[in-house]
Amino acid sequence: MKDPYHLKHHGISDPFVLKAFQNVDRIDFVPDKMKPLVYADSPLPIGFKQTISQPSLVAYMTQVLDILPHHSILEIGTGSGFQTIILAEIGRIVISIEIIPELYETAKTRCRTMNYDNISIILGDGNDGYPDGSPYDRIIVTAASPETPQTLIDQLSSGGKLLVPIGENHGIQYLTLFEKAIDGTISEEIGIGVRFVPFVRKSS
Repeated sequence: MKDPYHLKHHGISDPFVLKAFQNVDRIDFVPDKMKPLVYADSPLPIGFKQTISQPSLVAYMTQVLDILPHHSILEIGTGSGFQTIILAEIGRIVISIEIIPELYETAKTRCRTMNYDNISIILGDGNDGYPDGSPYDRIIVTAASPETPQTLIDQLSSGGKLLVPIGENHGIQYLTLFEKAIDGTISEEIGIGVRFVPFVRKSS
């Protein structure tokens, strides 16, 4: 593939991101009935009240994180596995947490079939992060969080970055980038408005 999503027209210039999208076809991540719409720049349903984000947003979030080949990455919300594999195309290792068992099984099988041995998918509550693999150079959250996820900030390495949509579940959220300095201080940058599905948490 060259650039079926016209990512350059959406301001995507990171060569790692552009190459990842050339190597990964979104058609492999959507239900059959959605395949005619797969190259449209829009979110698509994948079942269980979840969606696969539009390609330009996946690319934008990946670019904002400024991922390098030596980075370890934690993803909260595997979903279809599309964002997961884009991350794995760039970073050294990706640990992805998915709370919905059916999506977990599908994504795990998909990653194995596509021979990505630098991905580990965990069934669990992303609100807890994954301390066993921390600290992480980059953390990405692909669902709306109503508040700053301190647990995830605690799992960042020095110089690490966390990108999360923050806001109410049924309104506009804002992509918020947190960066941890060498001395442990946290900077916060509020970015574009987005709409993500709610952050699913395990039942108490």
